[in-house]
Amino acid sequence: MNKEQQAAAERVRAEITAVPDGERKLKGTAVSPGDGSQPPMVQEFLRGPQPYESSAQLTVRRRSAATAEHEAKAFAAFREAELTYPLVIEFAVQAPLDHAFAVWTERCATWWPPDHTISQGPASVTFEPRVGGRVFERGPDGAEHEWGQVVAWEPPTRVAYRWHLFLDPSEATDIEVTFRSDGATRTVVRLEHRGWERLGDAGPPRRAKTGQVWGELSALFGAACAANVIVE
Repeated sequence: MNKEQQAAAERVRAEITAVPDGERKLKGTAVSPGDGSQPPMVQEFLRGPQPYESSAQLTVRRRSAATAEHEAKAFAAFREAELTYPLVIEFAVQAPLDHAFAVWTERCATWWPPDHTISQGPASVTFEPRVGGRVFERGPDGAEHEWGQVVAWEPPTRVAYRWHLFLDPSEATDIEVTFRSDGATRTVVRLEHRGWERLGDAGPPRRAKTGQVWGELSALFGAACAANVIVE
């Protein structure tokens, strides 16, 4: 501060006196900090000393804000991705490996709920046993309604197919079912249902609903396996 600035500051200080209630007065007029009607120099004096922020502190504060924003965006992206992660269900059935595979692919109509089909009571549900084969139901009237298409056929341990029951084929998701022997009379079944991210906004709610349905279907499948529905 040069001599002229020092002199100006002294003149301002000379005009300001403290009053008992904590306010400050300039030439007999009560003023309080932040009133905004005083000259800039007076306002600065009324505010009093301000905490000093070094350039290093400013940099840290800016980085902290940027980090918080980045973390918030990353968490939002994670939550969005989590809602479309593959749906995985694993359970065991009391049946030999070959038997369990056959019940899933050859006797689907014996355990699949009729009200979850197009014909509401199909005469059969067929997995054509080859890559490229159709998955379809045949109604009592003989009409065929496609559910999907086989993309992997590896009996008795694996079958995978595109799935679009009740939907247009463009909205198909992917199902992979594997079968692992766990002793002579027990099989572990693992179902992975994926491709929800391709459905856009419809993916998360459809995934949530399908998860509940597969839970029910796994119980029905297990009961069908235990009932020894395949005649040897």
